[in-house]
Amino acid sequence: MISKVEILKEKILGDIKSGRLIPGSSLPSRHQFMKRYGCARGSIDVAIADLTKGGYVFSRQGKGTFVADRKERVHVDKVFLIGDFTHSSMPDNSWASSPLASEIQRHAPCFVFHRDEVNIRLGQIVHPGSAVIWIRPTYSELMVMDYIAKAGIPQLLIGRNFGNYDHIRTDAEAGIRTGLEWLTEKAGKDITYVSEENNPDLPYIAERHIAFYELCVDMELSLSRDRLFVRNFKDDLGGRLGEVTKALFEGESCPRAVYLSFIAAALPFVTLAESKGFQPGKDFHLLLFDQDVWLKEREGIGMIRQNWKVMNDLALEWTLQRIGGAKEEFKRKVEPEFITKEREL
Repeated sequence: MISKVEILKEKILGDIKSGRLIPGSSLPSRHQFMKRYGCARGSIDVAIADLTKGGYVFSRQGKGTFVADRKERVHVDKVFLIGDFTHSSMPDNSWASSPLASEIQRHAPCFVFHRDEVNIRLGQIVHPGSAVIWIRPTYSELMVMDYIAKAGIPQLLIGRNFGNYDHIRTDAEAGIRTGLEWLTEKAGKDITYVSEENNPDLPYIAERHIAFYELCVDMELSLSRDRLFVRNFKDDLGGRLGEVTKALFEGESCPRAVYLSFIAAALPFVTLAESKGFQPGKDFHLLLFDQDVWLKEREGIGMIRQNWKVMNDLALEWTLQRIGGAKEEFKRKVEPEFITKEREL
């Protein structure tokens, strides 16, 4: 939750940026702030002190606090890298921040924070010259992003696309098309689709759903109702995956072409299929969105691997542009790689 200090700073910055408070005009008195916002005197003092350090306001002893007459500073001189660095679904650590942080550090100071630290670090982040790079942020960070944006801090999202923020993300449609071309060549056009339900915490799911359904039409694939399994695997992976594999591998016919877009279900799906006597490469072919390194050497499995190296390279490009003072929007899609045991690009 954003503190009262940060809320107060946001309101003052909003008044400055909107022109309600012009350079040279005085801020309301501490008593007026206390009455208007129901804040304690201490919170107001801290907020004004932070804004003073940031160059937004200045004080004159005995006269009050005034809006600074300052030119908009667009050159970045420090970068904050924010993400969930305990993520474990990709054992190869292809998503990790350390290579990007090291590259940025060569050009400007780079600070790496876990997303859980952001609220308590806002006083450090929201200063002229800062830039923020979010690695796969969730909807829960949107309010903080908006607050940072109101302070004029440039932000880049990696792996997500929220609002009108600069972003670098995977081209889901291109990756799924390549994967489905391989899958249909190997196992035919009768597709079985297994995926997670739409979930605000997993915003990429809806994008992948849409791309897949549109490609089914475009590529004239067959997707019958009894071959469509969209479930809430996130809350009960074992139970719901057991129901799906029972329907698929204990029925009258085994699916030949399976597209599974929720990578956390990949290994248990294969394990359950094999426990019922069905093996990928022999009885069916399996397409996965994302990479599971434990299945990388298995026959009959294709993986749509997101290209985090290219995304990191683009993030460095964005950083260097901001260090140089550029303000143009930066929105990029990166085509993923397609890999199988026989073919790794």
